[in-house]
Amino acid sequence: MATSDESSLNHRKIALLIGNASYQRTDNELNESIETIQELNDLLIKIGFDVVIASDLEKYDMTTQIINFSKTIQHGDIVLFYYSGHGYQVNGTNYLIPINDTWIKTERDVEDFGINFDRMLKRILDKNSSYVNIFILDCCRPYRSNDLSTSNSSMKNKGLCTIHSIDGTFIQFACAQNEASSNNLFIRNLLKNITKENIGINDLFQQISNDVFEESNENQRPLSINGLKQNENVFLNYIFVPPPVSLWDIVKPEEKEIILKEQADLKACYDSLPDIDEITDPENENIRKAEEYTRSILSESPSGEVNQKDTVYHVINQLFENENHQCLFFDSTQDVNLYNTFGNFADIGFEHKPYVLKLDNINEFTGEEDEFNVIQTFDRTIKENRSHPVLDQIIERLAIAHNTEKKNIVITNVYLSSMNFVYLVTVPKDNTAEDLQELSKRIKNQFKQSVVNKIHPLLYRPTFDVACLDKLGDKDFTNETGTFLIGPLDRKKMYIQPTGWNRHGWKVLNRYGDKKWLEPFGDDENWHRAFHGTKNAKAEDFVDLNIEVNPDTLPFDAAISIYNKGFRSARTTAYGDGVYCSPRPTFVEKSYVGTATIDTKLGKKSYKIMLQVAVNPDGIYCANDDVWVVQLPENIRTYGLLIKDTDSN
Repeated sequence: MATSDESSLNHRKIALLIGNASYQRTDNELNESIETIQELNDLLIKIGFDVVIASDLEKYDMTTQIINFSKTIQHGDIVLFYYSGHGYQVNGTNYLIPINDTWIKTERDVEDFGINFDRMLKRILDKNSSYVNIFILDCCRPYRSNDLSTSNSSMKNKGLCTIHSIDGTFIQFACAQNEASSNNLFIRNLLKNITKENIGINDLFQQISNDVFEESNENQRPLSINGLKQNENVFLNYIFVPPPVSLWDIVKPEEKEIILKEQADLKACYDSLPDIDEITDPENENIRKAEEYTRSILSESPSGEVNQKDTVYHVINQLFENENHQCLFFDSTQDVNLYNTFGNFADIGFEHKPYVLKLDNINEFTGEEDEFNVIQTFDRTIKENRSHPVLDQIIERLAIAHNTEKKNIVITNVYLSSMNFVYLVTVPKDNTAEDLQELSKRIKNQFKQSVVNKIHPLLYRPTFDVACLDKLGDKDFTNETGTFLIGPLDRKKMYIQPTGWNRHGWKVLNRYGDKKWLEPFGDDENWHRAFHGTKNAKAEDFVDLNIEVNPDTLPFDAAISIYNKGFRSARTTAYGDGVYCSPRPTFVEKSYVGTATIDTKLGKKSYKIMLQVAVNPDGIYCANDDVWVVQLPENIRTYGLLIKDTDSN
């Protein structure tokens, strides 16, 4: 149940509007019902409602509309039903009158041919008993039928009767019980007030009732029946009020250069992730070409030699199949433009993979104009695992879009180039193209400034560009046993060659701007060298390390996209969150390498696979001689895939 006025952001808003005007009894025709529901429809759409609108309905059509609408209701929705037309009560029960009213000649006919409001109410409440339901009955005009017979003639023009309060429900009558009116004061004031910002439902309709009462010279008092209890302060139109400037850090001029460098690293890491709309487009010619290419290179058995590319392709395909992913191969040199997953190989087996929300701006959330102040504040808030009102609003809307709870959305980074929010959904799910297309629509509905929605490729379908393999980076380590000191002068660390392995190099030298992180080999600006496994670890694998582990969340093969310290832990409690790697290839090979078994021209063969990575000396925590932890994804870069024939051990 909602307990705060801001909670309405976390709930879908839907409405059914019915206007009956063209009654078959001409003396009961209503001139403005159709125009009324159209105006109300336009206003509700502006404040975020999904609206169904229908007019001049006979009983069957009216019943069908109500049933179909009720089927769309989900628990937790804000549901609004508005009816403009005639109503009538019989023996304490309210009925809504369809337009084919020539059948109605007696009060018994009202029961047979009218829509029982109590039953309609129950149908909707059965679908949404947990949150807010609003029923507005605009039925003030007297209903006339000379044939209606009763012992009390005063009942001929009687209005609707009151009903008891129902939990989770707000019922608004345009008039008081048994009251009739021929003016349009109620709807005029409803339209004037319905879009008011940040006003609770009870207060909103109290204002409408007071205005009607005053403008009618105290002759018409709309009746409200409030069963919302703690939900009465839910808003129909909640608008986030930007926090005061005091909530923002002030960045000093000398700090901006450092921030810009950090932002550039984040942009390089996340900006290349694929666009959801592009990768799910059924008309995407690039995907069609890639599917044809994939069939062509996987249709024949590979040679089985570890230094041959055909073996690499089949091994990569098997790696992804082990994770229930179908890899899509393509060649960017053949004019095929798709995202390349090779930079995300370290993510195989890791549970949490990011999405990126790219907004043109965040003006609707904040009045702060200095981007450096915003970024600095968000970065501090995330690192300290604190709350910030703007980030809270982003998270609430993302939770709605992903149809999950707010606690399952974790923002891990924010970076410029417009405004980008990197986030995790901690309850993973398999995504189809249709799922992602609907997600993209929901995100755009929540964020009017949404430019692009990006996704980690392993959350949908990994792609591999064969052109990313670089012969310049290939190396046969079968007989290599060298060791080298690599890194800055005062922080050099040992690089141990992976004896017995064969490396297939990635084309990475121009990917990150400056090349000195990798070459020339031995340069003082080189990053440290390490190795990363591609298989989930078990708790028993860590017995010799004498550390406390969580067996449920302990895949040793951490992701490039690991999140900052302070959020949900995905690693050993001794060493904290981050990408785990080791400077010792034998340590990784012992327990943490992935394996792939494929059919080759040499028969069925099995291969070990691990990644060769470079680690930023400024972003590494050396837990011990065997274990390094890299907390930020931009501080670790994959530059080669190492393959070893298990028969060569």
